[in-house]
Amino acid sequence: MPEALEKWPVKVMAKMLPRHMEIIEIINDGWTKWLTAYLPGTAADKEAKVKAMSIVHPNQWNADEMLVNMAYLAVVGGAHVNGVAAIHSEIVKDEIFNDFYKIFPSKFQNKTNGVTPRRWLAWCNPELAALLTETLGSDAWINNAGMLAKLRQFAKDATFQKKWQDVKMARKKKLAAVIKERTGEDVNLNAMFDIHIKRIHEYKRQYLNLLSIIWRYKQLKKMSPEERKKATPRVCIIGGKAASAYDMAKRIIRLTTAVGEKINHDPETNEYLRLYFLSDYNVSLAETIIPAAEVSQHISTAGTEASGTSNMKFQMNGCLILGTWDGANIEIAEETGVEEVFVFGVRAEEIHKLRQERKNFKTEPRWNEIMKDIEGGMFGDAEYFKPMVDSVNNMDVGNDWFLVANDFTEYLAAQEEVDKVYKDQAEWTRRSIMYTAGSGKFSSDRTIREYAEDIWDVIPVRPPAV
Repeated sequence: MPEALEKWPVKVMAKMLPRHMEIIEIINDGWTKWLTAYLPGTAADKEAKVKAMSIVHPNQWNADEMLVNMAYLAVVGGAHVNGVAAIHSEIVKDEIFNDFYKIFPSKFQNKTNGVTPRRWLAWCNPELAALLTETLGSDAWINNAGMLAKLRQFAKDATFQKKWQDVKMARKKKLAAVIKERTGEDVNLNAMFDIHIKRIHEYKRQYLNLLSIIWRYKQLKKMSPEERKKATPRVCIIGGKAASAYDMAKRIIRLTTAVGEKINHDPETNEYLRLYFLSDYNVSLAETIIPAAEVSQHISTAGTEASGTSNMKFQMNGCLILGTWDGANIEIAEETGVEEVFVFGVRAEEIHKLRQERKNFKTEPRWNEIMKDIEGGMFGDAEYFKPMVDSVNNMDVGNDWFLVANDFTEYLAAQEEVDKVYKDQAEWTRRSIMYTAGSGKFSSDRTIREYAEDIWDVIPVRPPAV
C-alpha cells in the first residue's frame, strides 16, 4: 500500500534531523554514481534510470519539492529484502522493486509471517489447548506446532468432533457474554459466529461485507416465518480501529452501526441475523473473539494484503476462512487444503486491467438495489453515506479502486456456500479440525528460525539452567 512506502520531505528532514539528512545524501550520492557506472545503455538511458532509482527525488505532484524515498533507502542499504507471504514477495520483486531486483536478485527473499501459538492458542483458548494436549498425549505442541498435523487422523472421528464442538460452544458463550455486557442483548448461540476484525480500511473491504449483510437481511424480510427457519442464522461481528483522519473509514464504521441498529431491532428477523460493531478493539478483545469464531473474513482485494496474521490466529483456533486469493490466505489454503477454504474474487494479476476497465463494468441488479437502498436512506444518514455509494458506484466521482463491485457476485456465491456447509455440522467440524491441523507452518517459531538462518546468520543458544 502507498502509505507503507513512506516518502519524507527533504526540507522537513533537514530541519528536524539534519545529520541524518546529510548521511542520506552521502549514501544517495554514492548509490547514483555506482548505478551510473553499472548500468548499460546510452547516457540518456542511464540518466533516466538513475533518476527513477534515486533515493532522493522530486515529488511527482510538486516538482519543486524533493522527497526521501525511505523504501529505496532500505533496499540500497539493506543486506536482504523480504516479503512476508509468498505472493507479497513476488509482488515486491516483480512490481514494487523490480529495477532493484534485476540488479540484486540474491537480496530478495520470502519470509511468511507467523503468530505465536503460546498466546493465540494455549493462552487465549485454554479449552482447546486442553483438548489438544489430551489428544496428542502431551503439551509439546505448544513449542512444536508441527505436531498439530497429527490431528488430521481425528478429523472424521465422531467422538472427537463432539469434544471439538463443545469447546467451540464454550468459547461462543464467552463472546456472547461480552456482547451482552456491551449491548444488553442476547444472541443466538446456535447461529454461526461470523467475524471480520482488522484495521478499518477500504482495501480490507468491510464495505463488501456490509453489502452482503444488507442483502441477507433483505432476503430474510421476504421470507415467510417457515422459510426463515430453514435459513442459516448468523451473528456478524465487525471490529477494528481506523486512522483518526481517515474519513472513509469512519463512514464505514457509521454504516456498520446503522445497519446493525436496524437489523438487530427487527423482531421478524433478528433471531436469524445480527450485526455488532465491537468498539475499542484491542488484543484483549481479540483473545475473546478469535476462539469463538466459526468463519472469519479476509477479503482484501487480491494483491493488496502483504500477508495478514489474523488469518493465522483464526486458523489455529479452528475457524474456517472466507477470503480472496491474497496474502497468507494462499499458503493457509495450501496447508489446510484448498477445497477447505471459501475462496472468491479476482486474482492479483488481473487487478491492473480491471481497474482500467472499471468505468465500463456493468454492475448486477442486486448491487444496484443495495446502492439505491443506502442512498435512499434505508439506514438513515443518506447524505453522510452518499460519498460511500459514489466511491464504488458513480465512476464520475469515484473509481472503485478496490474493485468491490467486481467481486460482489462471487462473494455472495461464496457466502451461500458457507451457509450450505454450516448446515452439515459434521463436515463443518471436520474442516475446523483440519484448519488447526494445518496451522503448524504459521507458528512464529518457524518464521524466526528462517530469519535467523537466512538473514541474521545467528545460531540459537539455550539459556543455562537455573
